[in-house]
Amino acid sequence: MTYSPALLHLLRDRAGEVPELVELSDESFYWNVEEAVRGQFRSRSWLPEEADWAAADARLVLDRLSDGWFGRGGPTSPQARYADTPELRIGEGGRVNAEKPERGLWTACFFPSGQSTWDHGEMSLGRPVRVRHSVHYGESSVSVHVIDSPEDFARLVTRFPRPAADGRVRVDWDAVGEVHHAVHLTAKGLLTADRVPVTTPHGTAELWGWGSQSTVWLRLPDDARVVPGA
Repeated sequence: MTYSPALLHLLRDRAGEVPELVELSDESFYWNVEEAVRGQFRSRSWLPEEADWAAADARLVLDRLSDGWFGRGGPTSPQARYADTPELRIGEGGRVNAEKPERGLWTACFFPSGQSTWDHGEMSLGRPVRVRHSVHYGESSVSVHVIDSPEDFARLVTRFPRPAADGRVRVDWDAVGEVHHAVHLTAKGLLTADRVPVTTPHGTAELWGWGSQSTVWLRLPDDARVVPGA
């Protein structure tokens, strides 16, 4: 069976320790997932591979990523947002060197402890840490495309394709925003879909550059409100 480069990196890094790894708390297990994805910046080769040796441990990890806090699916309210001001606004950005939108408002999920999945990322940026706010909304009022697997990303590209200059296909994020409020990448999607080429009717696509379990809002829910510094 073929596995993602991040998952294989995690299994190699924790060889012989996977049964203990999946017994960690949700937060500790998640930080291991995020660290595995960052392995791409230290590796000469970062491609999916067939790896029959990995089957048993991969199943343990993937089952863990479908259980408990990880098994909630889409984003839950409230969401964490790091920003200099509490204002909620879909930002205007420049060219993004990744498969993610140039315009969006980014949030992260809270763990039960009150930490969020972006806390470590914010601390690692080498700049003054911004204030963390909480964004509240009615979960039943939003439409979200959830990426929990490479197949979920392929479905997004298939429905909202934008041809790229390199012959591949990318996501038409403006078109996504006309249908959905947001796109949510789960921890399982981060580990299994990041840097994994997928085939679509429009060409090959690849998700990359997100770096953490997160949600990008392409338009805000009507009932969205922010609690500053919470």
